[in-house]
Amino acid sequence: MRVDLALGVKGDSQVLDEFMPAVRRSDLDLWSKLTDLVERVWKDTTTPPKLPRGASTSLGNGLFELRARGKQTWGRLLYAYGPSETVVLLLGVRKKEDKLPATVLTKARAMVDQLRAGTLKTREATETDPRRK
Repeated sequence: MRVDLALGVKGDSQVLDEFMPAVRRSDLDLWSKLTDLVERVWKDTTTPPKLPRGASTSLGNGLFELRARGKQTWGRLLYAYGPSETVVLLLGVRKKEDKLPATVLTKARAMVDQLRAGTLKTREATETDPRRK
């Protein structure tokens, strides 16, 4: 399955350029688990990808999350399905509580709407992306 990264206005990926490096510096266990989940999605050819129980859930209206528990916090990667069986990683967030902040959900849902409308900028992830930095 192809994995794409949602890009911001400056052409950067919040997941790859901000979230994952911050997680790697502070919680290597969480970084390793999230990277493993992304790689499983990448290598799986089924839709939805086969993941461990509880590792992925629907947040409604085409928005999904990959989740993993680290030593200190939970990590969540919000994603949606794009055209041609593509998984698009939208946002990453770390949290200590069960609910996602409303601002994060609002932003992610707006990104899903942009993806459906064809206006969300994305780029295909490369094999080295999940483990870089």
